[in-house]
Amino acid sequence: ENEEGSASPSAMSDHKGKSSFSAIDAFKRYVEKIVGLSGMKALLVDKDTMKMVSLVISQTEIIAKQVFIVEQIDSPSKPSKTPMNHLKAVCLLRPSSSSLSALQQALQKPKFKEYHLFFTNFVGDAQLKTIAAADDYELVKQ
Repeated sequence: ENEEGSASPSAMSDHKGKSSFSAIDAFKRYVEKIVGLSGMKALLVDKDTMKMVSLVISQTEIIAKQVFIVEQIDSPSKPSKTPMNHLKAVCLLRPSSSSLSALQQALQKPKFKEYHLFFTNFVGDAQLKTIAAADDYELVKQ
């Protein structure tokens, strides 16, 4: 602070130079927390979150978190139907109608032993009820 009690220009520039928070850093922490779920798992993403995830975490980091498969749930080529009952599915999706529809289909014909759902934005009550109705086997854990 200078003699008048206000911050000096150099002190303000020092503060601005230290960016302690960014949206990318926040998303990286979110992804790391999601894939940090214990045990072997698959990461299910949609076309938008696939791009976002690849921006913030490397394949090496994902494998270190015991993620053995990354699948695009809304892929036009459709993910494999091979049952993988030994893996948990960790889903990171945009709450768009196409992603939620793909999730509902995946829950109706499940291939993983359990599902953990995470979204990049707010999910409304009606959307949650639709997802719950599709979870006939009660495999959604969170």
